[in-house]
Amino acid sequence: MKKQTYIIIIFFFINLIQAQKNSQDYFTLKGVLKNNYKGYLYVSYADKKDSCLLENNKFSFKGHISGNMTNVFFWLKGKTCVMKKEFFIENKNIKINLAFYDEIQDRDTTVFFHTTSIVGTKTALIQDDYERFAASNLYAKDQHQKLYRKLNTMAVKTQKIIMWVI
Repeated sequence: MKKQTYIIIIFFFINLIQAQKNSQDYFTLKGVLKNNYKGYLYVSYADKKDSCLLENNKFSFKGHISGNMTNVFFWLKGKTCVMKKEFFIENKNIKINLAFYDEIQDRDTTVFFHTTSIVGTKTALIQDDYERFAASNLYAKDQHQKLYRKLNTMAVKTQKIIMWVI
């Protein structure tokens, strides 16, 4: 019985190590920019910058991040730009739909980017889960306590997963 248990544990760790070795060490970020912009789209992440020429409103970036995730900032050259929603990339294949609009503020034009959909990252799933929960409790009397408990539960689950993998 003990021998079978040890074999199962060893098999589990071998699979875990193989999964980590086979995991992708780069990201691809493919997307569509709505609103018919023609020109270059720029992206910043970690300490890196990249650009691509939009073709038929489509863009594609490929790169590497160290660590599990990092936030991304899209921008247009010569414009003040703001991300309406925080967006994180991981070393995975990511698909995104991105929209933008201009707004004049004190005679300056600001471009606001808004991610309408993200597929391919764990952080997007977590973020969507939290946003749905927050929206469903928007008018709850104990809204702040519920949001705190949700964040706490999410943090505990993440910590348990990390400890389990280590």
